[in-house]
Amino acid sequence: MKCLFLYHNTLKIPAISIGLSILISIAKNENYQCDLFDTTFIEKNTIPDQFIEKLKQFKPDILAITCFSHNWTGIKNLLSRGYEQLSKNKVCVIVGGPHPTATPNTVIKFPLVDIVVIGEGEKPFRNILRRISEENGLGHTKGIWYKEEGVIHKNTVDSLILTLDNLPEGDWALFSQRHLMQNADRTKRKIKLAYFETSRGCPYSCNYCSNSYYRTLYEREIERFHRVKSPESIVIEIRNKIDTHKFTHIFFTDESFLINRDRLEKLAQLYKSKIGLPFHIQTRPETINEGNLELISDMGVEDIHIGIESGNEKYRRRILNRDISNNELVERIRLIKKYNIKITTYNMIGLPHETKEMMRETIEINKQIEPDYANVFVFFPLPGTELFDLCIKDNLFDVDDPYEVEYKSGIPITKLEMSLDELNSMKRKFFNYSDSKLY
Repeated sequence: MKCLFLYHNTLKIPAISIGLSILISIAKNENYQCDLFDTTFIEKNTIPDQFIEKLKQFKPDILAITCFSHNWTGIKNLLSRGYEQLSKNKVCVIVGGPHPTATPNTVIKFPLVDIVVIGEGEKPFRNILRRISEENGLGHTKGIWYKEEGVIHKNTVDSLILTLDNLPEGDWALFSQRHLMQNADRTKRKIKLAYFETSRGCPYSCNYCSNSYYRTLYEREIERFHRVKSPESIVIEIRNKIDTHKFTHIFFTDESFLINRDRLEKLAQLYKSKIGLPFHIQTRPETINEGNLELISDMGVEDIHIGIESGNEKYRRRILNRDISNNELVERIRLIKKYNIKITTYNMIGLPHETKEMMRETIEINKQIEPDYANVFVFFPLPGTELFDLCIKDNLFDVDDPYEVEYKSGIPITKLEMSLDELNSMKRKFFNYSDSKLY
């Protein structure tokens, strides 16, 4: 049987999808013939025609899609354009990921969707493939909602994958090598950057993050929600990929890479001796200390990405559920400079009930920190989060249906006290990339 994977990369950011690469490995292990339709490097106006042509040529039995809230509308439009081929060949359309996990009612009602995967997808996906190939029903497959003769069936959520080492390594063979090419340091210098996941389940509960919804989904297993791969498994996977793909830099996608000191000490020793490539991480400011910085500096870290989100301390604590003072935030992040490690900050503007003055406070705290890069994003409420619910409650959405919104980069979907031009002007004040100085 054949399985086609759809990578609808709305943001056009080159990166191999970790989730899809693991699902491809699972499908191949189940003896499925696999192919990939990747929109990253395709001109937008030609995507539908090329998708239809892929369906005609490959003739999949299954179309598997990972879906985020920002690309749900684009996925629906693409499925609609491929309606004739999908219906003609009776293709089973499976949609998983954060958006269908938070809004299964919305996604399963879309006519061309047959199965919605809720929560972590690896176990349900493997079981779906087995039942389809064996022509068994889906009634006992946990972690899915599915349609059968027009009737929606809602199965119970599957359990967490507690041992990440048991997951297969991602299969990158179907992805273009262009996904590895990145600009370094916002310059024209090119590097080959590979992304790796070494943990799952952020232990924090930020009110704007999808992890907060996943935590409620797995409430019975909440004490095991944060899981890590062993240092040995991490190094083996990276080593296996280096020989084939020859990347020069690594980005660890963990939400908070420094949270587990014991694992970090073991990983540091192995990584330095077996890998030795420069790498980037994301982490929480609470995890930044001299000991952790010494370890990762010795490992070869180049850049640490840290979420500030809002410079207004009261707002950050009360609305975003980020319980750290401005003084501690600045002090901890400034400590990074002592080790000559670059700093990238993440910031949001256009938050619910945020004022211009609050946005200026976010700019001001970046000035105090003096990061190498200050990324700023216009707030996009994610279904299932407390901030999404707040926007519903306070009638802040500026769209007809917040569950079916079309994402447009930099365009707010909530009501603000400023115009779009003013918002864009505020964005420009965060960072002047031409001279690399904050205003």
